[in-house]
Amino acid sequence: MYDDTLLTTDNMCAFLGNVIINTDLNTWFDDDFVPRRVASEKFAKVLVSHTIENEQYQQGDKKFYRETRFLPHHLDFGCEIILYGLHKTMIALYNEQDMSGMMIESENLFNTLKVLFDTLRDSAATSITPSKRNHAVTKRNTNTIT
Repeated sequence: MYDDTLLTTDNMCAFLGNVIINTDLNTWFDDDFVPRRVASEKFAKVLVSHTIENEQYQQGDKKFYRETRFLPHHLDFGCEIILYGLHKTMIALYNEQDMSGMMIESENLFNTLKVLFDTLRDSAATSITPSKRNHAVTKRNTNTIT
């Protein structure tokens, strides 16, 4: 499923949730998918909720060819949604109860989610000031688009 995101020439937009994922899957992301995404120069625009872990995640932006922006910590996605290509949407659920994923080719769905992504991204913080950092929630997070 993730390999399909590398077949297009377009960059990707991702909503990343604070989810705990399988160790083997996380290793595959770190050792296989992410290096191929970076090598193919697929830039990722990423939205995450503000947590301490996501502040650390953002520190890898330059190395991993992405830009991470923060949403308020209460806006936590329970899955990962990636918009890519001309009109493709990938949705991945990582929890053990319903680990699954799907790809949907739909111009209407893509455009709807892209408007939502762009609207949230325009209002998202590019960094967190020390006063707001005190309000960050600590939650185990394993983001995958790295």
